[in-house]
Amino acid sequence: MTRVHRSYLSYRLIPVPVLLFFILLQPFRIQAQSQHAFKNEEDSFFIIRNHSKWHPYGGLHISSDAELYYAGPSFEAGFDANVTRRLLFSTYIQYYHGKVDNTDNTGVSSLGRFKTFTVASLIQVNPGAGWYKGFFIGLGMAVQFYSDHFKSNLSNLDVSRTTLTPAIRMGYTFPAGLHAIAIEFNGIGPYIEKDGTDQYMEVFTQVSLGARFIF
Repeated sequence: MTRVHRSYLSYRLIPVPVLLFFILLQPFRIQAQSQHAFKNEEDSFFIIRNHSKWHPYGGLHISSDAELYYAGPSFEAGFDANVTRRLLFSTYIQYYHGKVDNTDNTGVSSLGRFKTFTVASLIQVNPGAGWYKGFFIGLGMAVQFYSDHFKSNLSNLDVSRTTLTPAIRMGYTFPAGLHAIAIEFNGIGPYIEKDGTDQYMEVFTQVSLGARFIF
């Protein structure tokens, strides 16, 4: 892969993580519907009474760049703050470091290092039981420190930037005792850049699929 035509890859490949997210989510939704834990009003009020409005969390995700060229684990930490039972403010930091170092069967060698450090703030809606159970979606903004250093026999790429860009998070939360586990998809973008007379758009500069434990 030469990585010289970024816009085509950004438009055509990004739906793949979103599709994987919904495929992975289905067994959890079926399991949640079949279980009876925390289904009645008394259980709901018990969880709410035994928590403040602050909910710190930590997460582990599989992340990738816009082209799905780099892929690997990323780490997330943040907190939620309830505004109402079904509306909350969330902020987090996420670090991702991906790399590639290989030679294909045609003799083309590739060496790449990709890093992002993201600080995001979201307004999240939990239309179900609240912060600890049900579907959620959050929208907000993120500051992202981004670097992509790539070299091969065919092309070179050296990008470092700091951008302010939209952020989205969606998923499903499951109760875990007095805590919760969220299975989610995170996206940072879009990002638009001009390259000479050309202009390209990355629908997402980074996508992440994984889970976080909410205290």
